[in-house]
Amino acid sequence: MREQGLSNVWRLAWLLCLVIATSLAQTALVCPSHSEIAPCYCSVKKSGLDIVCESTDLTHITKAMAVLKGRPNLMIFYLRLRHNNLPKLQGYVFLGLDIRHLTIHNSSLAVLEESSLSSLGTGLTQLDLSQNSLNSVPSHALKDLHHLLILNLNRNKITAIHGRAFEGLDTLEILTLYENKISTIEADAFKGLDNRRLKRLNLGGNELTRIPTQALSSLELLKKLEMQENRIATIKEGDFEGLKALDSLGLAHNHLREVPAHVFSHLTQLNSLELDGNQITHVDANAFIGLEGKCINQKLIRFYFNRLSSFRAILFILSPFCSFTFRVDNPLICDCDLRWYPAWLANLRDKDDEMMSKKRTVCTMPMEHREYSVQNIPLERMGCAGKNAGKFSSSATGCRVYVDATLPLIVLTAAIV
Repeated sequence: MREQGLSNVWRLAWLLCLVIATSLAQTALVCPSHSEIAPCYCSVKKSGLDIVCESTDLTHITKAMAVLKGRPNLMIFYLRLRHNNLPKLQGYVFLGLDIRHLTIHNSSLAVLEESSLSSLGTGLTQLDLSQNSLNSVPSHALKDLHHLLILNLNRNKITAIHGRAFEGLDTLEILTLYENKISTIEADAFKGLDNRRLKRLNLGGNELTRIPTQALSSLELLKKLEMQENRIATIKEGDFEGLKALDSLGLAHNHLREVPAHVFSHLTQLNSLELDGNQITHVDANAFIGLEGKCINQKLIRFYFNRLSSFRAILFILSPFCSFTFRVDNPLICDCDLRWYPAWLANLRDKDDEMMSKKRTVCTMPMEHREYSVQNIPLERMGCAGKNAGKFSSSATGCRVYVDATLPLIVLTAAIV
């Protein structure tokens, strides 16, 4: 009898806990009325509340935050402060609130007090401070965000990344600083980040003139590095040393004129390399040493809109059974270096109709001032050593290889569009 009584007590206690938990959950998913938080507005999402404050000022935002603080156990999944007049974020403005994703966008934000975000350290996972007026990384305000995964500082006025700028962001995986005015990155800029966590770094659209090698060398597990739309004029061997896990590298729309030897030799895991929109006229024969054994996708190398006039030494030996797309859109000159192309194309003709439909590559014959389709260049009139100088042979691994003793090229299965 006594045991049955104890069992009933435990059952009642469990039911009471369930009722309380359900009540708290319901409270956490109920929006305050619009009149209470106007001009902000609230909607209920599956994961929590979505609160938006637009085209207002600090006074109204502070009042809305005070109302939200008066609601116990409120879980705010999104707090979006957009297009406001908010030049300074006051200390403890979010104290008592549980916010997971915070956006302060296009709000003239220039100053964050040290304690402005400290109360969000245990819950905040995404922070978007894009399109504001920050002229430096607000390190003192970020240092307590120990669960942050994504930090967006795009389109601010940051001119330099100082030492240990992101110290304390132990869990950060994505950091994006696109379209600032960054010209200097100190050697220890990324020290303090957990180098095992950061996977993507966007430094595009800035004013960098060289690769910040020392700063990047600590990011051993970085997967994607975007440095497009800067002012980088040269790259050299060793620039990417330390980036052992890099899968994607974006260097498009810089001021590069050549690709030197061994420059990518440390990037043994690279799958995608974007060199579009530079001023490249020369690619060293050993430029891609280190990438030969990597089976890659069809966008490994992109050379759109450069100034290459010849394929000589650009195509490189890839692992058998792999294919790649070498994208051109360059002012090719019709010469004997292109002799392999018709033979390769004939070998492909019955194997990939979709790729065949894309073959529109042309070259210019300087003496005749006219263009030819690359697969139909007049080899005999060009004085090449026989139109059948090259031939296909089978390797021991079963890969079809085009061999031409008169050219410094061995071309594996490849595609040019």
